[in-house]
Amino acid sequence: VSSLDRLRREFDLVIIEGAGSPAEINLRADDMVNMAVARYADAPVALVGDVDAGGVFASLYGTVALLPAEDRALIRGAIINKFRGNRALLEPGLRMYEALDHGRPILGVVSMLDVSGLPEEDAQPLERGSGARGVFPEVDIVVLRLPRVSNFDDFDPLAAEDGVRVRFEDDPKRVGVPDAVILPGSKAVRADLLWMRNRGFDAMLSWFERCGVTVVGICGGYQMMGMSLRDPDGVEGPAGRTEGLGLLSVDTVFAKEKRTSKRRGRVLSGPGFLSAAEGTEVRGYEIHAGRTAARGRPLLSLDPVGGNGSPEEDGCVSPDGLVWGTYLHGVFDSRDFRRAWLDFLHARKGAKPEAGQAERIRSESPEFFEAERRSALDRLADSVEDSLDMDAVDRMIGAFHGIA
Repeated sequence: VSSLDRLRREFDLVIIEGAGSPAEINLRADDMVNMAVARYADAPVALVGDVDAGGVFASLYGTVALLPAEDRALIRGAIINKFRGNRALLEPGLRMYEALDHGRPILGVVSMLDVSGLPEEDAQPLERGSGARGVFPEVDIVVLRLPRVSNFDDFDPLAAEDGVRVRFEDDPKRVGVPDAVILPGSKAVRADLLWMRNRGFDAMLSWFERCGVTVVGICGGYQMMGMSLRDPDGVEGPAGRTEGLGLLSVDTVFAKEKRTSKRRGRVLSGPGFLSAAEGTEVRGYEIHAGRTAARGRPLLSLDPVGGNGSPEEDGCVSPDGLVWGTYLHGVFDSRDFRRAWLDFLHARKGAKPEAGQAERIRSESPEFFEAERRSALDRLADSVEDSLDMDAVDRMIGAFHGIA
């Protein structure tokens, strides 16, 4: 709650997004991401129903009916999302829903919108992967599909590049011999590490390291790649110690206090792709509960949080530069860093683009990923604003907080 309190002190309006359904009655006692937050903040709530999945009115009505009275009182309206088709056929349903005992005003109907360029919700797109495109020969990158994977949109910039294929795999038999394997973030690092061992991923990664396949870890994946993970306070379940994968000379101790901060820094010198990436600026964010001590070569020098103090070293790199990890989410958003790494993978594959070809294509298409994401956000915001009764939304907010 301290994070929410800090945001409310800093901003006039905070929008709280739930996760999943607030009416999972078997999980209510431990559900801290939906109505518990709304109750703490005394926030008006708008239910959002996915009409494209079918049964939207039953979903909205049933959700309200299953909530206890104190939660039900916070529900001030409903929004129909992902609508496509004839609005005239939907209109009678809107009025009938509003007339029901547990009905609430319909605040708007948002049409299905092509918002390619935005991160998907939760882990829904992981079934698909991405195909390589463009003129460069294909580089094959596998991201391990952990049961509790988090921040998987870290890899959208890679999938958007020419000649890169990103696929999510949860079975070692389907991995093959890719050009790189990435261990992503996790909501439960020790549990996902056990899952990896049970599946045989530990032996596969050890073999990859010996054969010279690039292995990368981001946040929780970085922690897994170390020598040990200690959890003396039981932050991630029973207190204890877990052996890491032994791919990097780092040790992690979990702490109750989670570190959440935006970070900026530069790439340090080193072997492999670091010779081309040295000095490159990177930006991203940290969100983790562990503190990691590295005995090997660091990857990044990060500016101090808040601008006070000395730069902080982050990450670790193997002596040959093929294996590395970092806490920095969003590191692949940094164009020069991303392309230095991908060029390195292309060269190791024996498929380096002809001289001048990469530079020509890059000059014709600058940082398209960031531009695409900003454009998608603008389209989404405009569509939602046009679709909602914004006067009703303003009144809903004002009624709860005494705003005239």
